[in-house]
Amino acid sequence: MRLLEKINRFPPRIVRLIAADLTTRQIALRSGIPRSTVHQVFLKDDWNQVTNEVTDRITMACGVNLLTHKRHRQNLKNRLRSIGKLAKRIKPTQRKMLNRLMSVKAA
Repeated sequence: MRLLEKINRFPPRIVRLIAADLTTRQIALRSGIPRSTVHQVFLKDDWNQVTNEVTDRITMACGVNLLTHKRHRQNLKNRLRSIGKLAKRIKPTQRKMLNRLMSVKAA
């Protein structure tokens, strides 16, 4: 399996869902990348048009390592399943964003 195929198993929108407890501003500060760039990356369907450095910095800021073993990927999938619990506690504007992010095709 090629590296890009492996990374695209968790596209930017899914990484954003995993880091749901962080704001885009916090992710930008942690990664050292402008907030507008971080926002644009999270709107993408895959990592194909994102440089390796930006991909690495954003995923590390979100606490996600895209190159880990199966067990870690399973943990990420479990965290995605728990997003449903989060949806019960969030504000309507946050729910709208969550619904938009959840509408992305699973990789």
